[in-house]
Amino acid sequence: MEDPCGMVKENKKSNVEGYEVRGEVRQRLLLELLLDFARNSSLHGPRYLTARGLHLIERLFWGIIFVTSVCLCVWAMSNVWFKWKTSPIIISVNEQLSSITEVSFPAVTVCPQTKVNQKYFNYTKHYITFKKFIHEQQSNNIKITEKELRNKGHAFMEQNPFVRELGNIFNLASESSDADLFRYIRPPLDHNAVLHMIKAAPKIEDVLFYGTWQDMGHDRSAYFTPVLMESGLCFTFNTLAANEIFHIDHLHKNYSFLNTFIPRRGWSPERGYFSSGPDTYPRRGRTGQKPDLFFILKEELDSDFICKGTFSGFKVYLHHPADLPQSSRSYYAVQDDDAAYFSIKVNLVTTSNTLINYSPHIRQCYFPTERTLHFFKMYTQNNCRLECLANHTLTSCGCVEYYMPRNQSTLMCISSDELHCLYKTFVAYSAMDDGFGNSNHSLCQCLPLCHSVQYEAEVVRTSEDVARYKAMRLAFNEIYNVSKPYVKSTRTYTPIKMYFKESRFVSLRRSELFGATDFLANCGGLLGLFLGFSFLSLVELLYFFTLRLGCMFRRQSKAPE
Repeated sequence: MEDPCGMVKENKKSNVEGYEVRGEVRQRLLLELLLDFARNSSLHGPRYLTARGLHLIERLFWGIIFVTSVCLCVWAMSNVWFKWKTSPIIISVNEQLSSITEVSFPAVTVCPQTKVNQKYFNYTKHYITFKKFIHEQQSNNIKITEKELRNKGHAFMEQNPFVRELGNIFNLASESSDADLFRYIRPPLDHNAVLHMIKAAPKIEDVLFYGTWQDMGHDRSAYFTPVLMESGLCFTFNTLAANEIFHIDHLHKNYSFLNTFIPRRGWSPERGYFSSGPDTYPRRGRTGQKPDLFFILKEELDSDFICKGTFSGFKVYLHHPADLPQSSRSYYAVQDDDAAYFSIKVNLVTTSNTLINYSPHIRQCYFPTERTLHFFKMYTQNNCRLECLANHTLTSCGCVEYYMPRNQSTLMCISSDELHCLYKTFVAYSAMDDGFGNSNHSLCQCLPLCHSVQYEAEVVRTSEDVARYKAMRLAFNEIYNVSKPYVKSTRTYTPIKMYFKESRFVSLRRSELFGATDFLANCGGLLGLFLGFSFLSLVELLYFFTLRLGCMFRRQSKAPE
């Protein structure tokens, strides 16, 4: 009788031997497949490693050459990959010239250096009155401390309301450098102080004598409207309506930053101008020799010189109509009795729609719908920077400046500690390398729009020699005894003309430098250069190691043992 345990052992042994045999057969088949691939592949190099009759030194030589070629190819392809991922965009000169009718005329903001209308509030008179009081207190009591002097200053302010107004105007808009005097009074800055500053500021009829756009009418209020800036109350032309720049529901209701109400017509931030009619807004310039915008500024000679300090004339800003006007170092100074001619140049950058699938930080710009702001309805780089500064000022100091966008619950900075915090915040952001803008690690991420327009001007100034003209008019009246004698003027006039320098200009275009097709072409070229690799080589790889390998294993499994 057979032993069943012995039969089980013999079956297990035969199964193990069968697995080993099949494994050896498959290894032999795989080796044959590799040799067959090396001899018949279109790749350069492997056939010399497997060819018969070659000496060992020859095989080593071709092996080193093949490995070196593979390493160089991988290194070069890694550089191509890095270039594709990091710098696939190029900004180049557009092939065709652009017309000025494709872009809007710049928004023009004028800020008078005179901050107070002396007819409303005599800043100099009240300044001298308060300075005499402080001087008397210091003279009568040499040992008086600064704290006692500050208490007396506040008591004097409570008895004389003009001192509070004096301090508000100094803190908000004055160009005077006499900060030592005003350290004794620090009236609380709230919306009432801003309203008083706006009320005391010169109105449009005090600043603008005459204005016309493309020789059509001269209604001052129809062209220039008030806007609140860091330097006080200014006046802007061709800026979009406030409800199109701001989310009005997100702002406080105490006072307005911008009083422009003209709705945009025939223009959108996505498409630009889509109407060829003349009644578009923002307004656009014209071709020809005549100026588009002509206006005459005026300034009273008896203006409050202590409030405005040593400055005179006007600051002129050129910016995009969708930007909320902001004070900056980039302005044009226009002096009294000077005629200024602004020859405006346009810097236009457009972007190909093929870049919309790239990350904004790869293409370094935003399409209009990609970035939203809390206070601003319309995104621009300058609006983003102002909101970002307001947010970080609020985070750092718990308050913001009066000209910054804020909601109803956000407070204005009023105390000495808060104002010192404001100063440190501004210094910190000024010292940062691109703290507001374009690097991937900046705090604000305020990239420009993909379709961006910037303006700059070449300004020619000539002296009007108004004094000589007035003297001649007075002499003429005296000699000929004119019935309506010329009255000596107490103001200065500053005519300004603005126009585009050229009817067509060179623009820039942001486009794809290195797309997926370029990447494949470069990689294919490198593979062909170093290894002789082509699309058919890829098919060979797939054929040998899938279809042919499977068929060989299938034939081997069906073969009799």
